[in-house]
Amino acid sequence: ERFIADAAHQLRTPLAGLSVHAERAQATSDPATITDALNHIQRLILRANRTSSQLLALTRAQTAEHEAGDTELLNLATLVPELVGQRVHDALAADIDLGYEGPAGPLWIEGDRHRLQEMLDNLIDNGLRYAGRGSLMTASLSREGSGICLAVEDNGPGVPPTWIERLGERFFRVPGSEEQGSGLG
Repeated sequence: ERFIADAAHQLRTPLAGLSVHAERAQATSDPATITDALNHIQRLILRANRTSSQLLALTRAQTAEHEAGDTELLNLATLVPELVGQRVHDALAADIDLGYEGPAGPLWIEGDRHRLQEMLDNLIDNGLRYAGRGSLMTASLSREGSGICLAVEDNGPGVPPTWIERLGERFFRVPGSEEQGSGLG
């Protein structure tokens, strides 16, 4: 019940905006107004798509058992640079220097490629939204003892220490943030 209420709340705003901007476009013959309305519609569609993807990822993450076939042998040393490379266009559009650092040799894990991509996309999205234009962002892989560390760091303003503990709460957003988002990242 809580999930359904959360999903309805998070999708209602972009859907209402879609309706408003579609009506704006239909009510005018001014090309500039139509273009502006269509640009707003495109951004709202992207927001609704991202929110629905995050809600589905949240549901999967909260599922106690993995479905058969969820995991496979993954070489993070080739997969992570590939996934980061898919986000270079977004980083350039945000005027952020996105890079990768990692070992030359393989780093094998048993994992779920799609969940890894969702996690990495969320971390990169947060950096693109909050680090600020001209920032540097680096995804890195390293061995730490018998484990592997995947990190995404940027030189943006960061999160005030008083809010760090709340970052894991679903739908929590740091107060005063000007960026739009659902708090699911």
